[in-house]
Amino acid sequence: MHKTLRTLILFCTIHLSFSILVAQEAIKPESILIYSEGDGYLQPFIESVIKGLSYKDKKGERQYFNKVNSLNTFISDNRYQSILNDIISIRKPDNVSLDISYTENQKKDNNRVFDILVDYDYFLAIKTNTLVELIEFQFQLFETRKSELKKDSINSPLNIADNIIGVENFFVNPKESNYGNQIKLAIERLFHNSNSVPQAELYIFDQLYKSEDTISLPTKAFIVLDGSSSGDTDSEIVKYLWYNIPGENEKYQTFKKLELLDNVAKQNIIINQDGFYKIGFKVNDGVSDSNQIIINIKAENRPEIPLLLDTISYSIHRQTLLKNFKPKIRQKAELYFENNGPVKLIADDFILANKKLDILEKFNPKDSIFLVETKIENYNDQGIYKIVFESQFLAPEIDSENDYFLYRKNLDGRLSQPSHIKHKLYTNGLFIIHIGVSPYTIGNNKGDNFTTESGEEIVLGRNSGFVGFGGYLSISALLTNNWELGFSGIFGKKESVFFNNYELFYPATTSFWLNYIFRTNGMNGSIEPFIGPETNSILYKDNTLLEDNFNTAWTIGGNVGVIYKLFHSGKVDSDLRLSFMYGVLSYRELSDIYVTTLKIQYSLRI
Repeated sequence: MHKTLRTLILFCTIHLSFSILVAQEAIKPESILIYSEGDGYLQPFIESVIKGLSYKDKKGERQYFNKVNSLNTFISDNRYQSILNDIISIRKPDNVSLDISYTENQKKDNNRVFDILVDYDYFLAIKTNTLVELIEFQFQLFETRKSELKKDSINSPLNIADNIIGVENFFVNPKESNYGNQIKLAIERLFHNSNSVPQAELYIFDQLYKSEDTISLPTKAFIVLDGSSSGDTDSEIVKYLWYNIPGENEKYQTFKKLELLDNVAKQNIIINQDGFYKIGFKVNDGVSDSNQIIINIKAENRPEIPLLLDTISYSIHRQTLLKNFKPKIRQKAELYFENNGPVKLIADDFILANKKLDILEKFNPKDSIFLVETKIENYNDQGIYKIVFESQFLAPEIDSENDYFLYRKNLDGRLSQPSHIKHKLYTNGLFIIHIGVSPYTIGNNKGDNFTTESGEEIVLGRNSGFVGFGGYLSISALLTNNWELGFSGIFGKKESVFFNNYELFYPATTSFWLNYIFRTNGMNGSIEPFIGPETNSILYKDNTLLEDNFNTAWTIGGNVGVIYKLFHSGKVDSDLRLSFMYGVLSYRELSDIYVTTLKIQYSLRI
């Protein structure tokens, strides 16, 4: 029992002693003595930087030095400076005895200076030299711990030259704003663990990449390697290091390399050849290199870009009287291009989208993107192809100019660069002006004869009539995208014919029509048919009355015709119209009379 207790007490004592030693070692103060030779340029600043040095351990941030003093305050006499120079510059070779004799006073002075040095853990000697506008700095760092230095024999010089552990030589220009940072970096290089290691970050297409990630690209793709987000917690990045790395079985002289710029935060690269590339990246804060990021780039050939020769791509938005009616607009385009490959093309070789696709990834047809339906045909025997596509949108959803992108696709889904297509939207004016001529016919369904004003009888068969000629000027507007309402003023020499006791005057005075247009939304040269009711006003008078009493009779009937599109632009649209009208007079006494008109007109919408 007593033996066990003694063993336990011994273990606790050893453990406690070890813990105290570790704690003392962890909080062991570090001290440094600084000496500036000559004018002592920026010594207060240098001392301030050294006092601010820190490092991290398991317990967090710690101050590097607890004691920072200047030797200049201890020795100011020239003889002490000479002794100091000897102490930091004389090297005693091993196994060689130096026969240097000192007087007693010299020995005392030597010991005094040496004792001051070894009272500190480190000694930093600073030498400066002025060269025109530049100041040359030389830092020499010595380790002067008492445990590391021993006094030599009486006849040997005291020295710390063999204990030099770091040297920094550099130039600063006091007129530049960053000269203080240059001095700070030099000091941090002397005390490596006082510097916070910078962290490299690499973004490609706004995505953060980790080391050994792989990105697949089509050849001739533009890529930006962005390392500008790299940083350091206690200083600035002074170098961006980019380099090509050979593969496992590749020689440095022959492996494929990318042209990389020196010391830039971003690399703008176009990869012209297919293959595998390995790029290394890291940053430096003037003291330490960061972590290394290695990116693997796989470049693959992609289909050739479609070479567009001509493009007809537009839509027409027709203004209507009914403002709340939102017609759907059919967009139609014809794209002519040359097949720059030996393979016959089919519609599946192409994708037409209303926004840019990601050509860096293989195309997935299940992606939720609006793709325009297309069809392709061989336009001629010289390798010219034509793509026709149509799409439909609500009128308010269309801008004055829309973008489409035509891609060529290979079997594995790799996309080419897009051909950019501008799709124009033309907005028609509200009113259409028509001018035309119209041969006309007046007849009656019973085959009764007409007489002229001179009394000459016109013999007519059933469904035949008197033929005349007239002109008219019209204006119309769209109620909706398909329904058109119009009015005509008819001019020309009036002809008159007699039927029973009535005298009829032709051509008609006015006419009204309402047509339904079957829209095809074709290009110039296309045809759109229409059909609808039409009424014409016919002047007549009753010859049984003594007075000239003119009245108006209206026809009831309809017309049918076609519209031939001449041209369409952003300002003016024009077309030709050919139509045939048939109507009978609504007045009871004249109900056997019919009127036909063949209209040939030119229409202009502004």
